[in-house]
Amino acid sequence: MQRGRRQLLMRIATAGATGAMAASFGREPARASAVGYRSSELRFVAADGTPRTRHLSLWYPTAASEQRFDHDGQIGHVAPNAAAAPGRHPIVLFSHGYLGAADQSIFVTEHLARMGYVVAAVEHGDARGREGLGGAADFARPHEWTDATHVDRRQDLLATLDHLIAEHGNIASFLYSHVDVERIGAIGHSLGGYAVLGLGGARPAWRDRRVRAVVGLSPYVAPLLLRDPVNPAEVPVMLQGGTLDIGVTPDLPALYARLIAPKYLLVLRGEHHLGWTNLASLGVDARAAVRSGNPRWIVAYATAFFDQHLRGLDRAGVLARPNRDLESFVYDQRSRR
Repeated sequence: MQRGRRQLLMRIATAGATGAMAASFGREPARASAVGYRSSELRFVAADGTPRTRHLSLWYPTAASEQRFDHDGQIGHVAPNAAAAPGRHPIVLFSHGYLGAADQSIFVTEHLARMGYVVAAVEHGDARGREGLGGAADFARPHEWTDATHVDRRQDLLATLDHLIAEHGNIASFLYSHVDVERIGAIGHSLGGYAVLGLGGARPAWRDRRVRAVVGLSPYVAPLLLRDPVNPAEVPVMLQGGTLDIGVTPDLPALYARLIAPKYLLVLRGEHHLGWTNLASLGVDARAAVRSGNPRWIVAYATAFFDQHLRGLDRAGVLARPNRDLESFVYDQRSRR
């Protein structure tokens, strides 16, 4: 029985097969823009002094014309290597699932960029299994997880953030003066969801106060629930799960109950753990995928969440309204800090 549970949780945790508000409070939501896309290598020195190279994918608003683009089989619509659109755009860091990849959730990353965000997806050491298991801990033994477990993900995400902020101030960069360094969010799937919740304060040693809002897409939270006492994230949090996501979703209400900032928990009907990856857009391009089914709600709620808690927009039309197409949706927009 233990072996079977361990194998189930390992499969479920695998994602390769997740200050003050700025002065523009109350402005209208950004109109959809075209999406630029760039791929590069990020080089930095990790906390232990080890040089590290990570693949980095960027999606961002642009005024250029889009074209059909093949991301190793998943079709998107982007303007490769285009200039960034005028203005300053909020940052959303994306952390993929265990053994996943930067481009594992194109319909999510591309849509957020289309709605005005600079989305930065770094590939962690376990990406596509290229560097082995990336120091993986046993997903069936969450009580053994410590601040050091998968801390390379925290380091990757913060190095990415440092890079974007530096590019904002680099006159030679296409991002020069185009990044809003005061509006920073993070979104992650599965183990990536665990990582971004850590940045938000659920793992205090991982907290980075530049990150102001986080979304967990079927986030692996079991190690966070076993902490005594449980440390709630300090920033607004959205948790997304699915009725068929049996290794993760049952844990989400317990974490939701402990959150102290504005919080949201939505459960998608008939969705499994990989419903936030490119499997959700098989047979259609990423732009078409978000027009119907669960992908529509995944991006609608994530975008509304970041609009409200990074941009300061009123998105009550999405975030404070029942939705009969969801299995369930609960929220509390009060802060108990």
